Order: sequence, then structure tokens, then C-alpha cells
Amino acid sequence: TYGDWSSDVCSFDLSFASIQPDHYVLRFYVSGHGFQTKKSLSELHQCLKQGLNAPYSLKVIDIHREPELAEQDQITAIPTLIRTYPQPTRRIVGQFQDPQQLLSLLQDLNH
Repeated sequence: TYGDWSSDVCSFDLSFASIQPDHYVLRFYVSGHGFQTKKSLSELHQCLKQGLNAPYSLKVIDIHREPELAEQDQITAIPTLIRTYPQPTRRIVGQFQDPQQLLSLLQDLNH
């Protein structure tokens, strides 16, 4: 199990390649602890570990346990991944089966 996701913050140092930015701050909005949530979280972790060449912090937020955060970030669908740093903020909605597309969106600093 993944425990109490509403308070989990996982940090991984993947700084084996020197790129800009020097780190990422991510929020991952999910709904409950069911199979689909576990699958999405597993896919996301795998993708980030394999392809994001910078340290990152990831906060997993259950919209049922912390609805005020979901409202604050204007979450309308789940799962939703938000890159809050570096700016500009990026919002990615849906499943993460295509690691290259996800990494491309996360690393794109122009939009």
C-alpha cells in the first residue's frame, strides 16, 4: 500500500545529468486509493525515475481528503499532475502510459 497519500512527499535525487532546471516541484491529484490510482501512481513514479534528469519533490493529494487544495488548484479531472516549479506552471491530465510525452511536457519551459 502507499499509506496516507495526502501527506506523502517523496523526493528522489536523480541528478546524474546536469540540466536546467536544477529541480522540479510536482503535485499529483488522485481520487481515493483504488486500483486506477495505484496504477497511475506507479506509472508516474516509473516515468520520473527513468527519465527526469533532475531531483524532484512529488506531493500526492487525494481530492477527497484535501478538497480545499483541489479547489485552490482548480482540479476538474483526475489524475492531474501539476508542475509548480519551474515556472510557468504545467498541468497534465490523464494517464501516463507514454513516458516520452510526459517528460517532454514536464521539461518544456516555454509554455
